[in-house]
Amino acid sequence: MNTIQPKSDQDRFTAERVLRTRPKTYRAIGQLLADPDAAVMHIAKRHRVSEHTVRAIRAREAVAISERKQRLVSIFGNVAEIAAERMEELAGKASLREAGTTAGIATDKLLALPGEPALTIHHEDTHSHQVELLNALNAAV
Repeated sequence: MNTIQPKSDQDRFTAERVLRTRPKTYRAIGQLLADPDAAVMHIAKRHRVSEHTVRAIRAREAVAISERKQRLVSIFGNVAEIAAERMEELAGKASLREAGTTAGIATDKLLALPGEPALTIHHEDTHSHQVELLNALNAAV
């Protein structure tokens, strides 16, 4: 992982100690911090470290986390484009709403990464074709 210098010696010590003693935990925390919806408190509880430790790792891995986010932006952009193209292909087989829902989910994920506000609409539909489309999208991500 690319590293930058933390703001204080205490932050550096905390992050380095976790890296040295629990490298898998350190890497897992770094991966989770790339999620735009990641909550420091939840990450800390999940990995049994302090919130201060999670923040220290975030400061130390800022460059790597940013690079991961950029890769995810690219992936979600591709998924959104594929889903939109598939929406056009499925117009005769599936309802426009079904394919549009899939495109909307990918677009929502794309917008969430750079921190853009996104409208979340929860829609439940048991139509099997829509479930297949959503499963395919989830598998691609």
